[in-house]
Amino acid sequence: MLTFRVETWEDLERDGSEIFKVHYDELALHKDAMPMGLDNAIYLEFQRLGLLVVLTARRDGVLVGYWVGIVIHHNPHNKDAGKVATCDMFYILPEQRKGGAGARLLMAAESELRKRGVKKASLSTKIHFENGALLDALGWEKTDIVRQKLL
Repeated sequence: MLTFRVETWEDLERDGSEIFKVHYDELALHKDAMPMGLDNAIYLEFQRLGLLVVLTARRDGVLVGYWVGIVIHHNPHNKDAGKVATCDMFYILPEQRKGGAGARLLMAAESELRKRGVKKASLSTKIHFENGALLDALGWEKTDIVRQKLL
């Protein structure tokens, strides 16, 4: 049975070492210049400040996916609009991408963000692994194009 729940960064970090590698191997670009390396101290500080949201997807207790977001009280250039959140990581193991697992995880994240008073959330998606049909179906609208450059 697939379940979704809010957990701590320590829970995800403890159980996620293998899935983080799979996530990185599948989606990261420029691996030679940008090696994988989670900064646990920053995640723990965000958590201490109440800014981190960790949702897990577990099948029979085993971690199969996660959504990690950062919430701030307002966008610095829109101070009266309320809390905003950005998705830092969203991933479901390839063999678990069936039965709407990704959609259900995103809906659980949306629900948790609403509980926390978030007014607007953002999520980026890789061009080479664009899950636009899923995001469109859930009502996420395209608003920006993000570009990156190795320097």
